[in-house]
Amino acid sequence: MKKILLIGDSIRKGYDAYVRERMANLANVYFPEENCTFTTNILRFLHVWTDNLKLYEADAVHFNAGLWDTLRIYGDDVLVKPDTYADNLKRIASRIRFLFPNAKILFATSTPVWEDGYFTDFESRTNEDVRLYNRIARDVFAGTDVVINDLYTLAAGFPESCRSDQTHFYTGKATEKLGNQVCDALCDALMLDKGKLLQPELAPYHYPDRFPGDKEVYVKKGHIYVTR
Repeated sequence: MKKILLIGDSIRKGYDAYVRERMANLANVYFPEENCTFTTNILRFLHVWTDNLKLYEADAVHFNAGLWDTLRIYGDDVLVKPDTYADNLKRIASRIRFLFPNAKILFATSTPVWEDGYFTDFESRTNEDVRLYNRIARDVFAGTDVVINDLYTLAAGFPESCRSDQTHFYTGKATEKLGNQVCDALCDALMLDKGKLLQPELAPYHYPDRFPGDKEVYVKKGHIYVTR
């Protein structure tokens, strides 16, 4: 059985268990329980997560990072500046190659957000930033052996019913679509037989209320936002 590691933010957390179930006949799929958040955090903790998982060999590593990097808080700039983001991606790929010298590396682009679901004067993201950071990632990995898995374009075509809040896609149909594309990309990279992929039931992966939207959670009190 192949060994596959999934690393990424809460978008990854929406499809990781689905991918593990769908690929059960082909690979053992590993992932940390925590949200891996932004690129600097992945650089700091990747080796810790893999050690916690007791994963010391892998055939493929599929990772994403970008939505946290593009987060803006109280009108400040993005959390991770573009040049730093580019450098971090290079370093993450290098770290993966150090930990898993024989692994195929796949990078998933960040998915689009619903901008109107954020308080623009509190914590917010824009699709302009997301697209910029996706272009940066493409440029960083151009000419390398890192495979780009374009989840942005896939999710941009989803109907509104696939979205669970301003950031996430914790609905059965969206999980199926995202998870299937991740599985297909991994099968292509590892030359695995897609005919052996399973079709999980979608009900366990439909949890649209897992994270309430920001406008349900926060209220403005004076000049700051607080939880209701």
